[in-house]
Amino acid sequence: MGSYKKFYLLTSILIFLVLIIYFLSNGLKENQGGYESLKPATKEENPLEYLNEDFTIKEGFKTNLPIVLIDTNGVEPPISSVYNQKENRQILINGLERYVDGKISIIDNGELNKVSDEAKESSYIKIRRRGNSSMNYDKAQYLVKLVAENGEEKEMSILGMGDSNEWVINGSMTDRSLMRNYLGYKFASKIMEFTPDFKYCELIVKNGEKYEYKGVYLIGENIRKDADRIDIKKADTSKKYGSYILRRDRYDENAVLLKTYCTLNNLCYGYIELIYPGDKTVNDGYIDYVTEEINIIEKALYSGDIDEFRNYDRYIDVESFIDYFLINEFFGNYDAGNNSTYMYKDQGGKLKMGPVWDFDSAIDNFADAPMEYTNLSFYTAPWFEKLVNDKIFMDKLITRFYELRKGLFSEENIENSVNEVEAYLVNASKREWARWSYNEYNEYSLKDFEDNGETIYRESTDYNQEIYKIKTVLKKHCEAMAPRLVELERMATLNSGYLQPKYILMLLALVFIVPIWYIGRL
Repeated sequence: MGSYKKFYLLTSILIFLVLIIYFLSNGLKENQGGYESLKPATKEENPLEYLNEDFTIKEGFKTNLPIVLIDTNGVEPPISSVYNQKENRQILINGLERYVDGKISIIDNGELNKVSDEAKESSYIKIRRRGNSSMNYDKAQYLVKLVAENGEEKEMSILGMGDSNEWVINGSMTDRSLMRNYLGYKFASKIMEFTPDFKYCELIVKNGEKYEYKGVYLIGENIRKDADRIDIKKADTSKKYGSYILRRDRYDENAVLLKTYCTLNNLCYGYIELIYPGDKTVNDGYIDYVTEEINIIEKALYSGDIDEFRNYDRYIDVESFIDYFLINEFFGNYDAGNNSTYMYKDQGGKLKMGPVWDFDSAIDNFADAPMEYTNLSFYTAPWFEKLVNDKIFMDKLITRFYELRKGLFSEENIENSVNEVEAYLVNASKREWARWSYNEYNEYSLKDFEDNGETIYRESTDYNQEIYKIKTVLKKHCEAMAPRLVELERMATLNSGYLQPKYILMLLALVFIVPIWYIGRL
């Protein structure tokens, strides 16, 4: 009897240890991310001292931010697409060369940077405007391709970010806080793999002997298959399985669009595009393979067959879907899930959501309507609208939210994160606001709305007001998320089953605990 008791005791201890390891590994998983703390700037008495009225810079201009210097010999990259109101998208202008040649120099000596300082990195480039609605903004955004002097592609690290030949220079004119994208990426980098790295900079364009100040930007990574971007195995298009990257977005006649179950039956918004492997290397067989994998997922979610529905977690990485949901809901980033929505699959793995992209409209910054911060909206996005109808998915989602609420989503972290960026940009933000006249009405303003006969003005008239808005919306919305998520769980009508690893381990533990208790009684 003693040997049996010892056997059951040791086995139960082993199972409990496995349980503890399981819950710890599936608990609050927060990565360190690639975003270092920002050093506060010394506040200047007059940050505009070295800017002329035409925003060319005077000798003596200095900044604590890295300087990105672009020289295209006075040739401005053209607006290369026009908005089609009927189709709600930008359409490329036929026959227009989008790229212009130039040079880029990165000046960052760790202290105050001047245009006359030696460049830390430099390269020849091809540069074009980028963006959808932002294509026509006065404050342009750019895609830069690094090239050697002979025109061949060149890879280079910029500001400590991984080697690549493509870089994004992002400066949303609609974001008066200058931090929506930065905060979104920084927070996401703590819990989601392959989140793009971005660094603040001030952009200056050389035109002859003059240097024109363009404002505060983020320079960083775009989303692509790369060792320092989405690091998945190289796709072998000669086989009918492998890695791929997808994007959900508006219709694009130049893209490799998949004819999936939802698209053919008009069940989801937007189109799913195969962006890796690209159109130059992919073949019909590989497209069919990827399409069929997405069909299996969409049929499980949308067909109404409960037996198929119970299998959805065999094909998708549920944890990545949950973190993607929570990051975008936390920031009120409701364009995500519909547009600029990325997914990827490594060979032999499940489909994962992410990386996150584009927080321009987040935190009550959607032009046409205010954010209702006491409500949830992200659950209406394609696929998620079905996932939230599963009590098991909602149980995991709520558990994860409460874990993040203790750290990443805490009021203390919100306050500290916003204050850190504000202190870092204390001088640069004043130059940015002066450059783009944010304190005056312009065509990029948020629309006011009526509430019980009272006009609610959504525009911030100064930078401090915008910072207050960022903090207030994030805190109030996060506080409201918990009860709304519980309501969403109550509304769920499906149950994908309880044969989850944690329940199996609990059952095994009980199977051994009862005999031990019984043997002890004997």
